[in-house]
Amino acid sequence: MFLSTAHRAISATQRHGRRGRVWVVRLACAAAAVILAAGGPIEAATKAGDAKVNEAKAATVKAAYLRYLAEYVTWPDGAFADKDAPIVISVIGDDPHGVGATLDAAVRTKQLQAQGRPIRVLRLGYVPHGATGREAFVKGVTSSHLTFLTNAAGKAWPDLREMIGRRPIATTSEIDDFATNGGMVEFAAAPQEDDASKVSIVLRVNIGATREAQLKISARLLVLKNTVHIVDE
Repeated sequence: MFLSTAHRAISATQRHGRRGRVWVVRLACAAAAVILAAGGPIEAATKAGDAKVNEAKAATVKAAYLRYLAEYVTWPDGAFADKDAPIVISVIGDDPHGVGATLDAAVRTKQLQAQGRPIRVLRLGYVPHGATGREAFVKGVTSSHLTFLTNAAGKAWPDLREMIGRRPIATTSEIDDFATNGGMVEFAAAPQEDDASKVSIVLRVNIGATREAQLKISARLLVLKNTVHIVDE
């Protein structure tokens, strides 16, 4: 039920550019609550002219997106040890607004699953080369199926990108221009289509990057009631 509700709340735009395809997907905040099995609508919006998005509410939407992506990304054979192995989602970097904590709490209290698998959430502080704990950090990242890089760890992306390589790991972040700099899914703020005075969280998806990692994003994410528009990136 929660997936069909989410479908009705999404609009998508496909962008073509020299760096490949980037899909932009909007998810209504009420659907975020459903995806996390939480009660009541969630609004991640701010009035025009405000300096910042309501980050606490936006964190709930981002956590919902991570849960949603876990359902709609297909990993290649061999990405899981067995049929009961969990989908591991790692949140990397300082997370002051609580994206990781929100997702972790929802997974634990609601026993959320994706694709019939349990979800496991790792909350990892970034550990640079040569620092104590680097080996455990690398193991945590490379054993993940889906990663979320926070703004606080934005400068770590080149290191993480090299570390991940072409492993079948879906990379996501709230860093500006993440999807056009080798990342797969960027969580970005954009004016709502029906109310320019408010801001919603949108997904910018780099299809080329997902293909290089042998990942597939379900067409069900894109076959929606709202029209899919093609524009230049």
